[in-house]
Amino acid sequence: MFDPVPNVDRQDVLRIVRRDFSAADQEQALAVLEKYRGTPEPFRVHMAALKLSGGNLDKLREAIDVANVDFRDVLAPAEYPKFWELGFVGIEELTASQQRQLKEDDWRQYQTWLSQTETQGD
Repeated sequence: MFDPVPNVDRQDVLRIVRRDFSAADQEQALAVLEKYRGTPEPFRVHMAALKLSGGNLDKLREAIDVANVDFRDVLAPAEYPKFWELGFVGIEELTASQQRQLKEDDWRQYQTWLSQTETQGD
């Protein structure tokens, strides 16, 4: 089945922080990200938290708090929002082709978000 996984690094995280947060909030956003204590794929989790935050420090704090309990609860809604909305029961009602299309749509949406260049801080 089609299960793409973002390949992101610290430079991607820094770019998104600069893009999505005002200049005044960028240092604080980075400090919030550093509070993620999990070890699996920290940059991927950081990116998911950034995506869910929409440039809002309070939402970023919430996402990191959630990630510290279970990182999957941040990854899933950030990387697969439509899939996440349906839940496992809803997904089971879809055909394999529909499931694949849903994941492909979510992947495109994530890639579009990741590649945006506008900044909040300008």
